[in-house]
Amino acid sequence: MPHTQGQQPRPWHSATLKRDDRIISDASYTQMLEPREKTPWSGIQVALAWRVYEKDGRFIARHPGSVRGYKSLLISYPQERNGLVLLTNAAKAPQFEIADKLTQILRGTGIWQ
Repeated sequence: MPHTQGQQPRPWHSATLKRDDRIISDASYTQMLEPREKTPWSGIQVALAWRVYEKDGRFIARHPGSVRGYKSLLISYPQERNGLVLLTNAAKAPQFEIADKLTQILRGTGIWQ
């Protein structure tokens, strides 16, 4: 479920989006998202446990995951302080396409800047 006005996102994601230094120092946060290695995926680089890239002029940090039969995706737009978590119970769910569509909807409705 997307975070909407009046709802609070989960503490860790909210704290990292706000760069709350009770969770991680500002310097560590910057280093966490610093690109370190190129990947075979067009324009995507690896940071510390994050895949980072730019799309439509926006910096994106994402961390996908999966276990048999399930997929997850944590996607963050740190400069805009927006993010979402996507959980699916289908091994072949198009998680990146779903996240892109949700992002378009959240921006289009004004929920996100």
